[in-house]
Amino acid sequence: MRRNLELTGQFCVTIAEELDFVNTFINLERKALGDNFILSIFIDEAINPDQEILPSMMIQIPVENALKHALKDKEGMKRLWIDIRRIEIGICIKIRDNGGGYKVNSVNHGTGTGMKVIFQTVQLLNANNKKHLDISIANVQLDEGEIGCEFTVILPQGYDYNLKKMV
Repeated sequence: MRRNLELTGQFCVTIAEELDFVNTFINLERKALGDNFILSIFIDEAINPDQEILPSMMIQIPVENALKHALKDKEGMKRLWIDIRRIEIGICIKIRDNGGGYKVNSVNHGTGTGMKVIFQTVQLLNANNKKHLDISIANVQLDEGEIGCEFTVILPQGYDYNLKKMV
């Protein structure tokens, strides 16, 4: 709980700090998810998670949404993948689940507050950058034939995470 308050008070964190918080959150939720929950995290060797930064909660909010809205009540194997790779223009982070995909009229539909926070943060940051931090959410076909939801964020190389004061 204390770590949550510390991280939400910071505008940007390292990938290592964000993943530490995400792992703590997932460990708290494991009992509710059951024994058939599998988490896979991949970090490209070309990335130093202690040096690369991103907006705070950029991984945690999509992970929380996946657990609460897609995987919590899912029958069978519950899978969550976090994939962080170096790409030509920066870093690509993908959070994917096998929870059936995003459904607009879902019974588990939340308030959308977490995603609003992400989109507003990105909008503020992008206003001060020529290269834009890019976010997308899509339903994807998984190898096992299931449908999942995939949240993707591209962190451009040389991105300025400082907010300029509006005049």
